[in-house]
Amino acid sequence: MNPPHHLKNDFPLLDSKIERRKGFSFPRYFPFPLGKRRSFNPA
Repeated sequence: MNPPHHLKNDFPLLDSKIERRKGFSFPRYFPFPLGKRRSFNPA
C-alpha cells in the first residue's frame, strides 16, 4: 500500500478520462472563443 504508487496508478486513469472528455467537447465548442461559446450553448 504505497501512497505514491497508488497515486501513480490513479492519475493515468484520471488523465484518460479528462483527455477523452476534452476530445469530445473541445473540438465541438472550440472553433468559438469562450465568450461566444456561452451564447452559443448547444446543450
